[in-house]
Amino acid sequence: MHSDSDPAKESGSDSAISNLPLNDSGNVSKTASSALDLSVWQRHQDSLRNLIISQKDNRILKESFLAEIYIRNLASIHNDSVCVKIPFNIHSPDCGAPDCYTTDLLFAIKLGEKFIFPSSLPYKTHEHGCVESESEVSGVLKLMNDSEEQVSYHDDKAKLTLILWRSISEQGTLAYLMEGLKKSQIKDHDVNGILKVYGEDLKKYPLSSWELSTIEYENFIN
Repeated sequence: MHSDSDPAKESGSDSAISNLPLNDSGNVSKTASSALDLSVWQRHQDSLRNLIISQKDNRILKESFLAEIYIRNLASIHNDSVCVKIPFNIHSPDCGAPDCYTTDLLFAIKLGEKFIFPSSLPYKTHEHGCVESESEVSGVLKLMNDSEEQVSYHDDKAKLTLILWRSISEQGTLAYLMEGLKKSQIKDHDVNGILKVYGEDLKKYPLSSWELSTIEYENFIN
């Protein structure tokens, strides 16, 4: 006969609970309880992410730089290309929800045996929502930096800069879009330098996307 509380068979959650610090009353402290809640929530989000990516079909894209964008349903496969549509709908640092107007950025990259960012990237933007009139702009972004964790493009004619990250943990989002920067202002800067120039010289905040900033994967289950 054995005890149901055999410590060798404790679950991870039970084990974590048994090791939490107690306050003077013998109860789990609020700080420890919050930490446990956060840990449980994070495991839940990890499980949802794993579920979503298991349901995606394209192995190359799932293993690529754009995997997180693919998980968030903003990248799709059409013929031999991956098509990306990012809704830039956050326009200020204190805005936690999408604004009433959006600048969509659309581009496509040919997908071969391996995903590679091209040196030139044709794109189109579409501004819509609560604006006086909708507008569309087309151009070509030129690759400025291509590293394992961060990629940046710039169109000097339109003064448009795009920065992409592989992981949301790098910047709290997966993409920034900046308007008004000249190549001469940013060519010798890393990402932090570009953001500093944008904020200090132009007094602007980069456009970001709620879909690429939220950490709640419930939003991306089909």
